[in-house]
Amino acid sequence: MTSRRAGPALIALAFALALGACQTAARRPATFIDGRSTPPAGAPEFPQGTEGGVDAGGAVQGGIADSDIARSLGDTDRQRATQAEYFALETAVAGRSQTWSNPQTNSSGTIVVGETYEINRTRCRDYTHTVTAAGDERTLRATACRQPNGTWRSVSG
Repeated sequence: MTSRRAGPALIALAFALALGACQTAARRPATFIDGRSTPPAGAPEFPQGTEGGVDAGGAVQGGIADSDIARSLGDTDRQRATQAEYFALETAVAGRSQTWSNPQTNSSGTIVVGETYEINRTRCRDYTHTVTAAGDERTLRATACRQPNGTWRSVSG
């Protein structure tokens, strides 16, 4: 009889532990690709609900900011897109999306990164960045590799 009562109790305990682990994981700070919990020196800040943020120029070289798509974006949108792209490359789990938006212009974007892999001892990721601006949706597909100074350089796209 004791084993019949223990079964449901063990299931409830396992469920509670699993739920607690999920809540702990949700509060965990972002971990960057090199294992740090803080961004590299000179990295842009992600604009969480702010207007503008820090200039992300150079954080992703050859990414969205240097694409044909960027020509349809204003300065603030281009900055938000570049910041989101950098943080997606640095911190995003493969297959999950990183989004950005600007309610003032109705522009937005979604970045989805692939797994991290190495090319000549350099960490690289494939990614897509879909941008909606002025009612037009366009997608950049690229591969970027992390440079020793913490920036990302597009090697295709």
